[in-house]
Amino acid sequence: MTPDDIRKGFVAERRNLLITSFALFFYQQAGLQIEKINILGNDAKISDPSWIAFALWVLWIYFFVRFYQYFRRIPDTGFQKA
Repeated sequence: MTPDDIRKGFVAERRNLLITSFALFFYQQAGLQIEKINILGNDAKISDPSWIAFALWVLWIYFFVRFYQYFRRIPDTGFQKA
């Protein structure tokens, strides 16, 4: 991978991590209750809403690991110079 590819991947994973963090925070703090999901006209009822928070946490952990992998491949992140 070239340094430019690493930088683009890092930015993409950081964006995904921020979006997932916001969604997780908003879901848990706002007390949202999702009862059904409509996908292309098909309704899916959620019997146990606690799985939504679990799925968001799994997604957050995945994006954090990917973010960390790209972070470690960037030679100078600016912390060493500070």
